[in-house]
This record gives sequence, structure tokens and C-alpha cells, in this order.
Amino acid sequence: RVIQTPSAVTENERVQLMLLLFLLIWIPMLLALPDATNIEHSFLTVLKFVRFPLAGIFMVLVLQDPENQNRLLLAAAALCLFWCFDALVQFFIGVNLFGHESSERRLQGMFYKYRLGICLSVTLPIVILAVQNLRGRWPNIWLVLTLPITVILMTGSRSAWLMMIVVSLAYGILALSNQGLQAFSKRTGIKILVVITLGSLLAIQFPGLYKRAEQTAQIFSTDRETINTATAFRLSIWGPALNIAKAHWVNGIGPRSFRYEFIETAPPENFFMNRTPPGVTHPHLTALEIFVETGVIGFIGYLWLLCFIFFRTWHHRQNNARVAIGLCVCVALFPLNVHMATYGSFWSSITWWFILLWISVIPQTNKHLSR
Repeated sequence: RVIQTPSAVTENERVQLMLLLFLLIWIPMLLALPDATNIEHSFLTVLKFVRFPLAGIFMVLVLQDPENQNRLLLAAAALCLFWCFDALVQFFIGVNLFGHESSERRLQGMFYKYRLGICLSVTLPIVILAVQNLRGRWPNIWLVLTLPITVILMTGSRSAWLMMIVVSLAYGILALSNQGLQAFSKRTGIKILVVITLGSLLAIQFPGLYKRAEQTAQIFSTDRETINTATAFRLSIWGPALNIAKAHWVNGIGPRSFRYEFIETAPPENFFMNRTPPGVTHPHLTALEIFVETGVIGFIGYLWLLCFIFFRTWHHRQNNARVAIGLCVCVALFPLNVHMATYGSFWSSITWWFILLWISVIPQTNKHLSR
């Protein structure tokens, strides 16, 4: 595209916006390199991020066609529901459609480790969008939302539960804003309550769910060790991470260099220093990870990106597609996420796919579009 039709790329407002938003994240990563704890790992991370704007150019130009947008969104929703179906097959017969055996602790489906829950949570707005688009043909299709809610709860992922709560609250606030209290309580509010209730009743059939929920509830304790256990010992990560952030607050220690700095600075009695192998790969808190690895420069760029997408999405809140995708981005970048590394290959790919998709569906005024 760049070589064959360069003017269609450079003159496209969405491409220009995409590059600007990308630079908000990428320039701080670049500025962190001179002080990176592990220059090789950080440099490769910075270099690999270049794939996102290149992919973005293609996505933006192809998705200018509304039919392409609709097909992609419908396919994404269908894929999410397939993940749910596959996971439930695993729950009922012991193996999923690909032969992966079930775990007593968490439902994993076809995903490696415990990624099913967070992937379903971040894509939940896409499923909700598909339901909104199909409700004219099938009025009761909203009951399908019980499926992802059930599976997310069954995964036992507390970070996925948090993301699901954020999505639910966001849609509740949005519906309340658009419909008013009376209409919301009669229509949308009842549907949300029914879906959550049905999902919860189905999910409690999973043997490990109650124990996981009971452990999570201990986070409201006043005892530090109890809270540390309830957060999977993340307090043992956040303490050293804050000390590292204070010592390298300007431009950070370099993206993906936390694992090396943690080994050097964490005290010997730290929980993660006494396991094999010792250490931890990232701070397990989105806002803290960005501050530690790219400093205040990266944190400001992150806040600008997040606030821009949030307020632009709110401005177009009457458009279901923009709201859904914008919410996916905000949930993927939610400051309190405690799961995957923001700069890691897996979560950065998911995050930027949604950012590029969001840019592709927002309105533009430039009439010089490629055909």
C-alpha cells in the first residue's frame, strides 16, 4: 500500500491519527533505551512494535468499507462464542475439541495457561455489539450473553472478572445515560440482571469457582499478608516495582527489562526470589508497568492515548460499533489490569488490534480515500 499508493496512505486522516497515537506509546519506549537494564531485550521489543503501524495502514484502508467492518466484527463475535462452546465441551466431557484436558482449578479451553478468561473479557463488547445488531431478527438473542459470562466466571481468572465488571458497569452507565432511569430499569437493567444471574448459577457448577471467589474476597482484609495471598502475592511485586520506579522515574528501565531489574533489587526474602526460577517477568499492574519501564514520559503518553480514546468514544456513544470497540481498547489498557505484560507480544498484539480497529471505524472528513 505504501509503495503502490503512497498518497492514499499519507493523506488519510485515520492513518495520520493512527501514527500519532502509536507515537504516544512508541517514542517513550525509544527514549527508555539509553537507560535500559537489558538493552538487547528492550531494543527487540521496541523494534517489534513497528509491525503495528504497518498492519494499521492496511487495516485502516481496507476497513473504510462498512461491509468489511461488519463482516470482521461478526466473525470476531462468532470466534468468541466458539471459544466459549469449546471451553464448555472441555468442562462437560473432560477434553475440548482439540483434545486439551480440563483442569480442576480453572477452565482453559484451547488457550495456553490461563488466557481464556482475559481474552473473552476484552472481546465481550464485540459479542454485545453482535447481539445488538441481530436483536431485530431474533428478539431474545440477548440470552446468548449468558455464555461468555458463564465461561469467564469458570476460568477463575480474577483479572478477567475485573475486566468483565468494568465492561458491565460501562454498558450499564451508557444505557442509563441514553435511556433514562425509568426505561433502563424496565428494559436493559432487567436483561443485565438476568444474564448475570443465569451466568453465575451456571458457573457455580465448576468445582474450583467457589474456592477462587472465597480467596478473592480476602482482598478486603486489613491484614497485609492476607491481602498479599488474595492477590497471588502481587504485593511482593508491587513493592520492589515502586522502588524501581522512584529510582528511574524519568524514562524508566526499558520495555520488558523489569525481570532483570527485579532480580537485582528485590530483597532475598521476597516471595518471588524464593521460587525456581527466581523473579517475575513484569509488574502485573498496567499503570505501574508503564511507569517502571518507560518512566513518567511513557506514563503521560499512555494517559493521553487512553483519555483520547475514552472521550472520543463517549462523544460518539450513540454509535454501537464505536462504543464497543472503544470499550475493548479501554478495558485492554485499564490501569488496574493485573494479568499480561502491556509491552509483551501477546497482550500488545491484542491491544493494538483493537486500537487499529477503533481508528478504522471512527468518522473522518478527508474525502481523498483509496478505493
